[in-house]
Amino acid sequence: MEAVAQRAFGDSTRRVFHSLMRTAIPRGTRYGFAGDYEAALENAERMVALLPPLQRRAVLGVLWGLELSSLPSAGKRFSTLAAVSPEAAMAHLHRKQRSSLRTQRHLLRLLMTIAKLAYFSLPDISRQLGFDPPAPPGDAAPDPRPARGVTDGGELTRDQRLVCDVVVVGTGAGGAVAAAELARAGLEVVMLEAGAYPDRRFFTRRPVEMMNRLYKDGGASFTLGNVPVMVPYGQGVGGTTTVNSGTCFRTPDAVLERWRQEYGLHELTEAELAPFFDEVEQFLGVAPASVALCGRVGEIIGRGAEALGYSHGPLSRNAPQCVGSGVCAFGCPEGAKLSMDLTYVPRALDAGARLLTRCRVTQLMLSGRQATGVIAAAAGGAAVTVRARALVLALGSLATPRLLRQHRRALKLSRHVGRNLTIHPAVKVLAVMDEPVRGWEAIPQGYCVDQFKNDGMMFEGASVPPEVGAIGFTDLGSDLAARMDAFERTAIFGFLVSDQPNGRVLSVRGEPFLYYRLKRREQRMLLEGLEILCKIFFAAGACEVIPPIEPLGTFHTVDETSRLRTAPIAAGDIELSAFHPLGTCRMAAGPSRGAVDGEGRVFGADDLYVADGSLFPTSLGVNPQITIMAVASRIARRLAERLGPRADFCRPPRAAEAAQE
Repeated sequence: MEAVAQRAFGDSTRRVFHSLMRTAIPRGTRYGFAGDYEAALENAERMVALLPPLQRRAVLGVLWGLELSSLPSAGKRFSTLAAVSPEAAMAHLHRKQRSSLRTQRHLLRLLMTIAKLAYFSLPDISRQLGFDPPAPPGDAAPDPRPARGVTDGGELTRDQRLVCDVVVVGTGAGGAVAAAELARAGLEVVMLEAGAYPDRRFFTRRPVEMMNRLYKDGGASFTLGNVPVMVPYGQGVGGTTTVNSGTCFRTPDAVLERWRQEYGLHELTEAELAPFFDEVEQFLGVAPASVALCGRVGEIIGRGAEALGYSHGPLSRNAPQCVGSGVCAFGCPEGAKLSMDLTYVPRALDAGARLLTRCRVTQLMLSGRQATGVIAAAAGGAAVTVRARALVLALGSLATPRLLRQHRRALKLSRHVGRNLTIHPAVKVLAVMDEPVRGWEAIPQGYCVDQFKNDGMMFEGASVPPEVGAIGFTDLGSDLAARMDAFERTAIFGFLVSDQPNGRVLSVRGEPFLYYRLKRREQRMLLEGLEILCKIFFAAGACEVIPPIEPLGTFHTVDETSRLRTAPIAAGDIELSAFHPLGTCRMAAGPSRGAVDGEGRVFGADDLYVADGSLFPTSLGVNPQITIMAVASRIARRLAERLGPRADFCRPPRAAEAAQE
């Protein structure tokens, strides 16, 4: 589970990156000490080493592009220029930052994202900025992971052959729920998970360190298209539920109606899904967040929205014991957020399921169009073969279609497999207040403005500690130092938009990636939402508001927000992120409109099911985890009814679980 330390930089590359950090990230009046750049360089190297080969080579190429870019104008490489004339090096970075070529701005921002994360994540630096989380208990605390039913694939050195009723691949919001339902129905279930089982004894509360442990590729996943969009997602038992913000929304009625009208999913009514939502929400303790734990950001947004007459309030979350640690997206150290590794995976194990971690499925086993099992590669070197009566794929919207498409010649798959990607494009706004904010001391995403939910815009909190907040500023040099010195007075909030299926999953040299184009509709919604959010901040008393559009600069008055409507803004000018890739194996009544049917069965295959976010025909417009769980529960119940329990595997509920319920 620990990040593997690798040497990603050669000596000359280290020199270039060191020069960039010393030039662009000077020490501020509240932070900085001798030798910190060397420690930050080690951090940066660890981060780059975690990237997939193609991305790692791309970062190194961009870094060397910076090194050579100063030759035509200054006659010196950048690292040499920085050594002899820091002012000239800073001027060179400013020219790249203000270039009319968006690509130059994007590439510099990429390097600065790595540099700022690496520097401001140093414990001594973040401590001086006010973020000083307590050390984790480590080995002194009891291991919270289940003691029975779990096999670490790292310990498997000899080939394994297993037989079961259903093999479930993936243990996130869909896979964990499906496995628990199937096991509780009396079926023999094997869960396979490519990642490790997170051990909360070692949850450090430090964002970059935990991103390296709990996120795929250290959180550096992104789309290619007309604008780069960061799409971080979790890895390991629990999947993204371990690192999300815990926000829980049921599927909006209008979305279900659209699914029925456009995709023939007539059974997916509010009444049909309500019992599944009820069970999931009760088991996970879903309830509105405590207003007291929403912190100063909640207060600020609340008074701004109230002044403008907008509906607002706490978000519902699956964190009944929340104490406001402020690091939900980096693994809850208290175990208060009831992610799948703490809830449905143990429930499945208690019902008799088995879990093999660090076992990556490489191939589906087929007999004609009949799914008969999977083959996985264990981290310890063994091949694991699992034969089953049925397969449930729940690897997420990136990996599930990729695994299916490996068998497109053997199966008559729908052309929709891997297509129809939606991501909920999201942006954040930073606002400088004349009061302390310290958003990292409360629930990062505990408050919302839901006035515009029916218009496809959902406004939700986005507070982060200083080391992550630094990447929201485009400032360089002394301007960046001033921003970070005042970071405790900076409030952050964001919103997502409901998008059309503008993307797909592709593969380059065997590595999957997401292709996505931001269309005019989504761009218009983003700009409209940004104006609304900026006005909310000004109504709350903000001194300065910073939109995520570098060419616009910052706003000092509410009247300046009109530039979001009048300035020439291209898609590539907007700094985007996204956290909900959906739709790449969408449900529909037939293969001409989707990849699977309304019960999750893959068109063109027998006994092969999907139970993750890739199922959804359209964007939801709200956070999807509870919808994934409810739909996965329904799919598993229907599958269990069809298969029927094996006589030699029926068992009553275990006493502990029966007592709990």
